[in-house]
Amino acid sequence: MAAGEAQLLYELRNVGYEGPFLDQNYASTAILAGTQSGEFQDVVIWLTEEIRVLGKLDERICKSEDSSTFILELSGFLKELLCPYTSLTSGHVTDRLQTLEAKLLLLDYLVNELMALKMLEALKPTAKSNVITLHESPTAAALKDICITLGMGKPPNNVPPKVLFEKINSHLDDVLRSEGENRLSKPLFCPKQRLTAEQWAKLERVQRELDDEYDLRRKMLLTRLDVTIQSFKWSARVKDKEGTIAERYSEKRKILDSLQAGGRDTDIAALLGARETLAIIEKTSSAGVRKNTKSKIQRHIIGMVPDRGGRAYEHKAPPLEMPSWQTQRSTGGGGGGGRGGGGRGGFGGKS
Repeated sequence: MAAGEAQLLYELRNVGYEGPFLDQNYASTAILAGTQSGEFQDVVIWLTEEIRVLGKLDERICKSEDSSTFILELSGFLKELLCPYTSLTSGHVTDRLQTLEAKLLLLDYLVNELMALKMLEALKPTAKSNVITLHESPTAAALKDICITLGMGKPPNNVPPKVLFEKINSHLDDVLRSEGENRLSKPLFCPKQRLTAEQWAKLERVQRELDDEYDLRRKMLLTRLDVTIQSFKWSARVKDKEGTIAERYSEKRKILDSLQAGGRDTDIAALLGARETLAIIEKTSSAGVRKNTKSKIQRHIIGMVPDRGGRAYEHKAPPLEMPSWQTQRSTGGGGGGGRGGGGRGGFGGKS
């Protein structure tokens, strides 16, 4: 075993790991196999889960038979952790974690991050040690919203899930009977068959990838907005108004910052709760959209423009041209008469 691997096992033991990866032969075989090995995935999952809990992160890595899928999930976790090693988060998926150095770098980085988080946790002031902070999961938050909407009140802490959902169904039936079935439109996501656990995991992975993609798009739009506002400050006419512009823009920018990430509005619970009316897209010229985009300044910029004409129906039609065959016919008739006269004159001269 190399010195780097021995040091890694020593640090793993220090951060509280007690699994089979502490065995030297076991660890060497797992590291050599890389992400295609379930043993290597197990130790990475243990480290990332410990970091996720202590660091209060959202990304979670699951074991997968497909190494590419595992690497994609791992890359998302590392990006949220702000990993400085681009070789672990960028490039083609099949090219990542292929060398021994890359795999040792990954494990060493995760171990050190976990060690730092454990040290920060241990150094927290003792005055807050008796304060219990409850972290509400997305599922618990969705159930809480359902109970509040249906007016059920707070359910007991030890209520079984089956009893809770039966109570939810009962209250929902009462609401539909009193309000009518038209109160709720058809669900937007309505599979014909019940999804399996594997399909749910795949759906969650797709949702997470789309969430990351659109979060990035929103960040890009906000960056473009910042650059646009900054370009207006280049004018010499607004040099003395930069403070006013910055103050007014910062108020609007704070509101936009809250919309930078999808969050609970785009998670799986939001997908299940979405109705088909959400798929209705209004035209950009509709009154509902224009009320948020039109402004008084547009009338001053555009104003009334003169009528320059150019409409086809206002012009006179061009005169009809003489067909070419009529002109040739007229010329041919005169020539024929001349030939006829010449013939008769010649005959008369002979006589």
